[in-house]
Amino acid sequence: MRPCNPFRIGLALLLSLSPALKAQHPTLQTPAQPPATPPATAPETPTSTAPTLSVDARLVNLPVVVRDKNGALIQTLTKADFTLQVDNKPQTIRYFDRDTNLPLTLGLLVDTSQSLRSALDDERTASSAFLDQMLVNPKDQAFVVQFARQIELLVVLVPNKYTVYEPLLLEPDPGRGRALWLDEVDAYLQRTGVATLNLTRPMRARAARELDQGRLLYWIDDTHWNAAGIRLAAEEISARLH
Repeated sequence: MRPCNPFRIGLALLLSLSPALKAQHPTLQTPAQPPATPPATAPETPTSTAPTLSVDARLVNLPVVVRDKNGALIQTLTKADFTLQVDNKPQTIRYFDRDTNLPLTLGLLVDTSQSLRSALDDERTASSAFLDQMLVNPKDQAFVVQFARQIELLVVLVPNKYTVYEPLLLEPDPGRGRALWLDEVDAYLQRTGVATLNLTRPMRARAARELDQGRLLYWIDDTHWNAAGIRLAAEEISARLH
């Protein structure tokens, strides 16, 4: 019997124990992860190509005239008699005032033709008395227009709201403006001998200055002039007539 080599015995013992050790320490397997799903993206909102004009207004002046069924003015209403809504949402009426003495602007057309030559003194006296009675407020204004053998015609060309603010828009729509059309009408009338006043340029210049101060020449939700627009048009017409 050959003597056993202790090294071989130790090695055999180690080899025979290896499966048992492997069984006691199984290999951990990480369960397969599902493929990553890309994050959901919000549907793109279609961008509107229509230009918009935004103005931050802290106070909006809303003139109101109330008449009865016969057309007479009702001047006894108070703030409690009014409700104000914007997009069906109630709004607070912060200030309420009854304007009983607003500035007055009136015109007097006087016939000075030969048919009334004998009555010119009476016309002058009556006109003077009429203006003295009507112009009682320091801000009241009046103008007198006389006609005799012929009447001078002045055609005032009025741009729409879009035309006035078109140069201030980031993406203007050329199809909505009337500047070119008004220029063509202006040129045609002048060729035929008709006096014209095109308000496009003065209104554009004033609109740019007013917008820097947060003010408009038109009602913000309408296409008509507000008080500032009316005043500018009156100034331009008055300067042209003089």
